[in-house]
Amino acid sequence: MRFLPTLVAAGSLMGALPAAAATLTVATDNSGGFVSQDGIAAYNSSGATLAGATVTATFADGTSESGTIAAFGRNTGALYGSGFELVQTGTTYSNAFALFNDYTSALVTLSIDLVPASAVFDLDFGGATGTDGSNLGRTLIQSDSSGSEDGSGLTGDVVATYAGRVSVGSAAAVGDLYTSLVLDLSGTLDGGLASGGEWYFIADTDTLKTAGDLAPVPLPAGVLTLGAALAGLGLLRRRKG
Repeated sequence: MRFLPTLVAAGSLMGALPAAAATLTVATDNSGGFVSQDGIAAYNSSGATLAGATVTATFADGTSESGTIAAFGRNTGALYGSGFELVQTGTTYSNAFALFNDYTSALVTLSIDLVPASAVFDLDFGGATGTDGSNLGRTLIQSDSSGSEDGSGLTGDVVATYAGRVSVGSAAAVGDLYTSLVLDLSGTLDGGLASGGEWYFIADTDTLKTAGDLAPVPLPAGVLTLGAALAGLGLLRRRKG
């Protein structure tokens, strides 16, 4: 099993990745959302606080593998699968997630769902605190094993999409908290993270005050009415046909 050291000065680790980075595009999907009644407990979260989060990797040959992050000690959270590993040690604001591809085919997408861990991703909000209690967030950046922003094991294009926007109580969602992250590596040089490859990224997370305190936001009544009307119209057309 691989464990990562906590943040140290850039370049002080042996085997650090070269200073080459993929072109990173970050998007948000606000089509669905979640509400937390009690909000954020800790903005200085570690890998261990992500225990329970579900992770799915898909590969170029069409196979996929899912697993759950487990806590190892006070600061490390990791998923050691048969085809890939995801490891995070230390605070997520400053320390990198490490993704290792142990499979025979390129790793094309990686999705992380923090709902089962009662945690959220915290994006940068213009250098200010967004949602109350969240403090400064950090939108996904490429990194190297030391936490430096200067290195990456990929070239080409990487697309990161945050989804599941989170609101707290009766307040409207600010737009800095999300429950899931999908990384699309298909636009990179090898069509994904090559077999035997490794990639590092930083994505800040926060821990909720209350376990299980994330409920899907129901669709507005107007959307439900429109959906029912369209379904009824389709049924009527089939009957006439």
